[in-house]
Amino acid sequence: MEPKLITVKEPFKRVLPYTQRMGVTVDGEKIPMEFDGNTWEIINQEKLISELSPSGHKINNRPDKRINDKDGNFLKLQSVAKIAVPFQKIIATKQKIHLATKDIKFTLTEKDRTEAKENTFIQFKQAWKEKNMQVALSKCIGSWLETGDTALYFYRNDNKLGWKEFGFKNGDLLFPHYDYYDNLDAFGRMYRSVNAEGKSITKLDVFDKKEIITYIKRGAFGSTFMGEWKQDGDPKAHGFSDIPICYKRSNDACWGDVQPLIDSYEESVSSMSENNRYYANAILFITGQIKDLPGRDESAKILQGGVDSKAQFLSYPESNSAMAAELKILAEHIFMGSFTVSISPDTVKSSGDLPGITVKLLFSPAVEKALDSAKELDEFIDRAVMLFKEGYGIESGSSLSFKTLKLRGEIDIYVPQNDAELIRTLNESIGYGSLSKETGAEVNPLGINGEHKRIKEQIASENAGSNDIITNTVI
Repeated sequence: MEPKLITVKEPFKRVLPYTQRMGVTVDGEKIPMEFDGNTWEIINQEKLISELSPSGHKINNRPDKRINDKDGNFLKLQSVAKIAVPFQKIIATKQKIHLATKDIKFTLTEKDRTEAKENTFIQFKQAWKEKNMQVALSKCIGSWLETGDTALYFYRNDNKLGWKEFGFKNGDLLFPHYDYYDNLDAFGRMYRSVNAEGKSITKLDVFDKKEIITYIKRGAFGSTFMGEWKQDGDPKAHGFSDIPICYKRSNDACWGDVQPLIDSYEESVSSMSENNRYYANAILFITGQIKDLPGRDESAKILQGGVDSKAQFLSYPESNSAMAAELKILAEHIFMGSFTVSISPDTVKSSGDLPGITVKLLFSPAVEKALDSAKELDEFIDRAVMLFKEGYGIESGSSLSFKTLKLRGEIDIYVPQNDAELIRTLNESIGYGSLSKETGAEVNPLGINGEHKRIKEQIASENAGSNDIITNTVI
């Protein structure tokens, strides 16, 4: 695929209000239907980065106040309150914590769980940890939540499997292309680099099912928008049976739905702060002739004036209470619209451990959002597992064992829980026979990799010991 065809994709966007009137109809009337289409505002990823960082918020463009003298002549600009609140970072971090804190939950889906398959399964999970794949997924999930898309690249270097995370925060523009069945058939990654002469150039790596082709563009006057793409060297085989890329995108960042509310909140809190600055000190209103104002450190403060003089403090305006109520409503709707739970230690007052159901109810909005996001990431995880099995199978010299191993990986949502209560429930279920030791070992938070194999060895050892005792008794 040519570079000019690779470097295009659907933009990130936010829908605008629908204003077109469709007309009227009567009962039973049928009309031809066509795609009318919504109007969308294009949101580039630079804007998402600005929204993520408080220093880049729109409130910082609030103009300073112009100060004039009595004759209307300009004197100076007076700074006004510009308060940016990192709601976007809070939302993204909390969603990432629920999705990426716990290790991927792997399940062996083999019909016959032989010892050889158990050993390969344990080896796979151990290799996943050794290759820091949980770090890779955490980086990718963070990039997806904050900038709208992400890619995980698997590579082989000296027969060793490695990975890299591609994302806009790392300076990458990502271009996926799919076939009719939504299978990835080409992938482009554009990024900036420096050539041997120390000049800035733009590179484009194009991945297909067999190889990687790199192109270079260096435009006139330092502009990479001008000029033609030129192939850099020969294509390189990537060593996988499919494109070694996992890609995930959405139309917007995770806070996109509540961005207008965040802008309104920052505007309101800045106005309230400006109001507080103006009325920070008490205002003494004086009429008539006052001889002297008392000093700040004098123990007795007395004003002396003439017969017609008068002094009184102006009352503080009550508008701040209404503004504070508005800010509270805005904050609640920001968290509600982003499914974010904001709980401080003062919110939950308990003398002991909270029951598990109470914790789940408190975090219900965040858990519901995480469950929905986990389903969206299912295909991403499945492809990562597939590519990892192939790459590590080659590295370990056991390609066939890993390729034929049937397992499933899925995101295990993090929810604050009472571990003691969970372990007690598992032990009771195993004791009553309603849960197998194998399942209990897999879901026990204290279990480690290979727990099922250890249980089998322990049972075998105990049975062998019992047989020795019986034999010795008979003798």
